[in-house]
Order: sequence, then C-alpha cells, then structure tokens
Amino acid sequence: GPNFDVTVNGTRFSLPRTHIMSATASGHTGFILLARWPDMSGVTPSTEREFAHPGTRSVLMIFAESSVASSDLAIERWLELALRLNVGPTEEHPTSFGLREFRAIGLRPGYQDNIAREDYFTPVSPSAEPIHIVCTSLLGMPPGGRGRQICSEVTEFENMKVKITYDRELLPEWQAIHVRTLALMDAFSERN
Repeated sequence: GPNFDVTVNGTRFSLPRTHIMSATASGHTGFILLARWPDMSGVTPSTEREFAHPGTRSVLMIFAESSVASSDLAIERWLELALRLNVGPTEEHPTSFGLREFRAIGLRPGYQDNIAREDYFTPVSPSAEPIHIVCTSLLGMPPGGRGRQICSEVTEFENMKVKITYDRELLPEWQAIHVRTLALMDAFSERN
C-alpha cells in the first residue's frame, strides 16, 4: 500500500509500510520502525518469520520520538548519572571496536545480577552527535549468567531522539548500524 506520512518536530516522514511497527496518525509524537541488518530492508514474504520474533539477532528496532529534553542532557552528564544510579563504582575497559565500556566493580547492595545487568559504552573518539549505548541482559537469566543482551543506542536526528535497539552480537558493528539507521531516517524524511 501507500506510505504512511507522519510529521515529528516539523520533519515530515513518508514511511514504507514494510518498515513500520508502530505509528500514530494523530499527535505525530513518534514512530517505531523495523529493519533487517545489514541491508536495512523491511518485511518481505521471505523474511517475515525473522520479524515475527522480537529480538531476532538480525532485526533492528528504531524508536523515533519528539524530544526537547534529549539535547539538554550532555552525554557525559547522562553517563555519570546512569553509572551512579544504576551500577555504582565502575572500571573502564576499551574494546577492539572503538568503544569504551564501563563495567560495575562488584554489585550495588540490592542489585540483582540475575534480573538485569547493564554495560555502558561511549565512543573512544568524540563524535559530532552524542552517542551512548547500554546493553542489558534479558530477564530470566540464571544467577551470575551473562546470556543474551539487547543493546540500545540513543542518538539524535533532526531534533528528535532516536533509539536503535539490537542484539549484543551486533555491537562490534555499532558504527555501521548508527550510520545506516540515520541514512534510513534521512531517506524516509521529506525536509523542505
């Protein structure tokens, strides 16, 4: 069918129905897209089984929403707050793919490792736009187990907050995911 048109923060988007998971016609505060990694395609008859299971390793979820506050909180301040409130004392570890990882040193009292474990990442090199990534263990993990994690990157596009969610196995490809997601958003936008 025809594309679905929405306007968020003054930017008009014409979204292919093959990519839409959720969008509202009234209010236009945001939308959720699905894209298959790495080609960023939407749902087709041959791929619909992959899209039917949230958390499929090759599927990205892209949440875009109107947000005035997102630029008010500097990435360094966000990281400091997130680490202090959610993790407690941390140690920094570089990765081989351009991110700094912040890991908890021990656990905060009352913090249950089997419920959620969060790892925080920021780019080693400063970027033009703020980027931070949080990887969280899925619920129901055995105590002390790491198991499967879902990563979420929060960034900005045209004064909107954009959250890109994907399986931790794709984390080494975070830069390509970031670039292709913003390119997809740009391709769907109709700026005048």
